[in-house]
Parts: sequence; C-alpha cells; structure tokens
Amino acid sequence: MKTITKALGIEHRFSTPYHPRGNGAAENAVKVVVSTLRKLLGNDTSKWDDMLPVAQLCCNYKIRNRTASSPFSLMYTRQLSTPKDYSNPSINKNSPRKMVTEEELVQRAETMAKVVFPAIAERTRKIVEEQSKKFDKKHYLIDIPNDTTVMVKLPNRATKLSPLYEGPFTVVRKTMGGTYVLKDEMNELLHRDYVPSELKVVNIDESSIEDELFEVDEIRDHKDNAEGEREYLIKWIGYGERENSWLPAESFSSPETIRKYWTKVRELEKLEQERKAKLVKVSEKVIRSKETTKTVKRQKKSRKEAMNEESSVQKRRSRRNQK
Repeated sequence: MKTITKALGIEHRFSTPYHPRGNGAAENAVKVVVSTLRKLLGNDTSKWDDMLPVAQLCCNYKIRNRTASSPFSLMYTRQLSTPKDYSNPSINKNSPRKMVTEEELVQRAETMAKVVFPAIAERTRKIVEEQSKKFDKKHYLIDIPNDTTVMVKLPNRATKLSPLYEGPFTVVRKTMGGTYVLKDEMNELLHRDYVPSELKVVNIDESSIEDELFEVDEIRDHKDNAEGEREYLIKWIGYGERENSWLPAESFSSPETIRKYWTKVRELEKLEQERKAKLVKVSEKVIRSKETTKTVKRQKKSRKEAMNEESSVQKRRSRRNQK
C-alpha cells in the first residue's frame, strides 16, 4: 500500500483509534455490508463468506444519494443485468438486442468522463457543503495551542467508578488531519495522536510543574494511615529498597500504576483462594482415605472374629460327636 500511494502521489492518512467519525465513509460501508449479510443469512451465519459476493453485488446495485447512481452503473457504464426470466416477452423487449461494439464503449466512456463524472463531482461538492453547514451549527471546532496542558479521555473503563480522564499531558503540535500530538511529564511522546473530542483543557499549578518527578517501578503494598487515607508503598526506578516511601493516591500523575497494582492484588487473592480450595479437597480426600482404611480394618476384624467363632463352634460340635 505504501508503494502504491507513493507512485500515485496519494497522501496516505490513517484514522484515529476510537474515533470512527474520522473515517465515516468506510465505517458506513462496513455497516451496510454487515446489515446486508445479516438479512441474506437469516439465523445461519456460518456460511457468511459464501454469501459475501451476493452481498457485494446488492450493495453495488443500490442507488446512492450522493451520486444519484449505483456504483455498478458508474463503473461499467451500463445497468446491471439482474436475475430475471428473460424468456418472458414483457421483460425481454427491454433488454438489448445486440452486443455493444468497441466504438460504443469508447463513446460511453467519454460521456462518463466529460459529462457524468463532472456532474457527480459538482453534486457531491454541494452535498458536502450543506452537510458541513449543518455540522458547524451544532459543533464548535476548538484549536488547542501548543504547550497547553490537557487531560485525555479514557475510551475503555473497567468500571463506572474508574477515572474518566488520565494525564496531565502537554500538546506538542497539531497534525494536518486535525489531531494532536501529546507528550507526558517525562517529555516522551504518546504512542498515538488524539482528536479534540478526546481532550480536556485544564489549568495546572505552575509550582507543581516545577516539582521533580520520579518514575515508579511498582507498588509493593498498601495501608490506611491514622486519618483513614489509603497510602501505597512505592519502589522507585533507579533506587534501592531503602528508598521506598509511602505516598497517597494524589501524588501519582497517572492512575494506571494504581490500577495495575489492584489488578495484581485481585489475581493473587484469586490464586490464594484456589490454593486453599485445593488444600481443602486434598484434606477431604485424605480424611476419606483414612476413614476407608479404618472401615476396611473393621471389616477384616469382624470377618476374622466371625471365622474364629465359627471355628470354635465346629470344634465344640466335633467333641460332642466324639462323646
């Protein structure tokens, strides 16, 4: 794709993650194809790939509002030959009687290039202008200057109580596509760009910005202080265990470290519960084994006593018979 765009002189732009509106035409096309497949398949979705060519043909046959034409007719300069009973005279009379010649194909292509395509381009331009006017009435485009402090909206929150934003970050520059490049407090660029709707401009105390920042290696433990506030034992990158310190959650510039810590705590608690449950099962198995062993011993003892009793009875009978 990179070679093709370079050869054709196309500026290849990428859509922003979690922002489908940035590539609305493609997203809408995917929605139409999926909806068509769903209607064609009914409840049996296992053979969707077999119906994909039919769904594609249906989408190409549909007349679009922007072009007032179907994609098939614009591509092949003719109407689609739909599945019909062409032996019916009422249908057959409207079908072409002869093959299209090469000269006619060239003439159609020239008509499309000189008349149809320019008309569609003009119609598209007017529709886009009208849509832009409607959009601008309800939306305000905000230009965020460089070096502005912003917070980033979290797209996927684990729970409703999770933070809405993370940061703060600093705006580095605005791209040609209207997105923003950000950097964190360690002056490292973030892994992706952000659209304005994902950003929230905030005011940060300049004195706090001047404070020296230290990078957290991991959280080792937590406790509640005398005031009932939660504190965390921090292991710092580049420092030994003696430099570990207890800090409240407000001292963290990002909640990600705390989230990772609690995820780890829950995983350890789950493993501990599984270990205890396993020990209980083993203990129950040992107890059942011991009880079974005792039962077997009692049964053997009972059988032995019964055999001894029977032997004694037989001996007494034998002595009586001898007398």
